[in-house]
Amino acid sequence: MSTEEQGYDREAWRKRMDKGLAELLALIDRHSLQEMLGLPYERFVRPFDGNWGYPIAAYVLGNTEDHYEEHGNYIRAIVEGAAS
Repeated sequence: MSTEEQGYDREAWRKRMDKGLAELLALIDRHSLQEMLGLPYERFVRPFDGNWGYPIAAYVLGNTEDHYEEHGNYIRAIVEGAAS
């Protein structure tokens, strides 16, 4: 069964992913590398004044590039199913 038959619109999904990536990169571009490595995650969530925790760069990597490894088999299965 193709992804379209399962109710997925591949083109719409791709556009949504591209838009999300563009938004993320625009937010990252607002900050220097020093800020990304130095400012903690808590400075980016309400009330925006936390000074503890891991650097925001660790969260960005953990929820993007590092996240692919965690879900790689699931993603491959979707892609392979879409190709058949």
